[in-house]
Amino acid sequence: MLVFALVLLWLAACLGVISIWVLRSAPHGSPKTDASDAHEPTTR
Repeated sequence: MLVFALVLLWLAACLGVISIWVLRSAPHGSPKTDASDAHEPTTR
């Protein structure tokens, strides 16, 4: 039971750190990609 609880806590911590890192890095890249796609569609 203790090992299972520790594993769940470890996974929760990893997911939290990854989600925070993605949310912090996303605003820097998303607007640029969206703007470039709007001005220069990649369909061509």
